[in-house]
Order: sequence, then structure tokens, then C-alpha cells
Amino acid sequence: MMTHIQQELDTIERTRQQHKYSIRRSSHLTNG
Repeated sequence: MMTHIQQELDTIERTRQQHKYSIRRSSHLTNG
């Protein structure tokens, strides 16, 4: 159970990081 939860948390963190990068890129494009 713990391992499964950890895996889910890892995936969520990765997705959040990806979204952050995408937002930064989009903001740069709009500002650029």
C-alpha cells in the first residue's frame, strides 16, 4: 500500500513540475 501511494505521489509531483514548466513557457511566449 505504502509503495503504491508513493508511486502515485511521484507521478503527481512529476505532472505538477511539467505543468509549471509549461506555464512558464506559455507566459514567456505571451510576453515575448
